[in-house]
Amino acid sequence: DRTQLYRERKQRETFLDLDAEKRDQQALLARLDLRVNIRPAGRKELPRVVELINRTNQFNTRASRTSFQQVKAWSESPRHRILVAEARDRFGMMGVVSAMVFDVQEPALVVGAWVLSCRVFGYGIEGAMLNHARRLAQSLNCATIRGCIVETAHNQPCQEVYQSNGFALDDSVWVSDASATTADAQWLKVEVEFDSGATIQ
Repeated sequence: DRTQLYRERKQRETFLDLDAEKRDQQALLARLDLRVNIRPAGRKELPRVVELINRTNQFNTRASRTSFQQVKAWSESPRHRILVAEARDRFGMMGVVSAMVFDVQEPALVVGAWVLSCRVFGYGIEGAMLNHARRLAQSLNCATIRGCIVETAHNQPCQEVYQSNGFALDDSVWVSDASATTADAQWLKVEVEFDSGATIQ
């Protein structure tokens, strides 16, 4: 329901604007009761993955575009994994706001497409997703995570995401040890799920 989503977004923005001068940013975000669930993409979520990749310009690390056929093929391939992040806060559900596509290239897990909705910039979701990507790499016996940034005139918001989350640049590729997780944002409640259905909070 887009009308409801826009109403909740307006409430969220008004809340942040009204309190911005009274509180420090971390305390303000904590009052939003931000929660994110990171999990493997289900079959019913594949159209949303396509939509996010094709409509996202600002946080789109590879300037990616795709088709439903391609995303479906990724979801069925043993060499690929797709993660989605679903967010909510005190004002309601924000839905699936991010998608990450991985190519398993042992000994590395390679980030292909990665997009994040502009509605959740600054909430710490990108860091939480990279932490879960590291856990996923370990479960797949991959020693490192590797990712690239294809810079465009529009995707400045994501151009420092790897550097800000503990990755090191190696000949134009950002690399992190799979065991080198960083702290999730203090104001963000993170729930993660693996293919087995296990959840960590």
